[in-house]
Amino acid sequence: MADPVMQESRLEGRETAPLVSLVLVVLGLLSAVVGLVLFAGSEQTGKGFAWEFASPVTAALIGAGFLGAVPMMLGAAMRDHWEEVRIAVLPALLLVSGLLVVTVMHLGETRVGGGPVIAYVLSLGWLAAMAALPFAILSALAAQSREPALPMERRFPIPRWALPAIAVEGAAGLGLGLALLVEPGWWIPMLPWDLQVVDARALGVWVLVLGVALLQALVEDDLERVRPGLAGVMMIGALGLVALAWHHAAISGRGWPTIAAVALVGGMFLTGLVGLVLHRRAVREQALPTAV
Repeated sequence: MADPVMQESRLEGRETAPLVSLVLVVLGLLSAVVGLVLFAGSEQTGKGFAWEFASPVTAALIGAGFLGAVPMMLGAAMRDHWEEVRIAVLPALLLVSGLLVVTVMHLGETRVGGGPVIAYVLSLGWLAAMAALPFAILSALAAQSREPALPMERRFPIPRWALPAIAVEGAAGLGLGLALLVEPGWWIPMLPWDLQVVDARALGVWVLVLGVALLQALVEDDLERVRPGLAGVMMIGALGLVALAWHHAAISGRGWPTIAAVALVGGMFLTGLVGLVLHRRAVREQALPTAV
């Protein structure tokens, strides 16, 4: 006989459309491939990528972003409710759209403009993927909008004491990401490693998306709903710290820009880790009366 609690839970929220889950799986697999190419190949400044980075630090950081997004995408793909999935879908749409805009703006700096045949093919593949993925996500969102919906309660609200820290971190990511996108030439001299304009804008897209994802978590205000995002943010932060430590020789100086970079990346890791710990504790506390 079915558990009455489970039956009740199926009557809440909006079921995840199959197309949404499929798109998330595809995004997770593509993120794994691109992340490995950039992170593992960062010593060669991403020579297997659509363009070559000015510094291995940027290649490794963007590779960390893609690799860290894999558990978020695949974890969300296994969730049953749209409310538990949109923490991955909406930032993914912003990410691929932003990277498409950056790629088109700097098309002449990619290997589409010339170079070895393999690099040319890889650049075309990157451009095609960035052009197709926004339409795939929008199609999934259209399919999702046709799913019937019922109210879904927030089971594990984010602790009030954590909200200011998440808000500050999210706003900082949003502001810095927009700054790198709009005025990269002004910010590049301040960063403690070499960047070209296309590098700064691509990095800006990632920082912007992470900031938006954190602010979205405030709106969701439920540890269960944002759990895939917490796993992704933790992994991105952890791999980002590895990237900074691995390529520390390419980082010039140890002043406030370096401290700020480490603080931002480390903050991502701590945010995800603390959030997952709080979620686990909340689940355990809820289950405790039943066990007794």
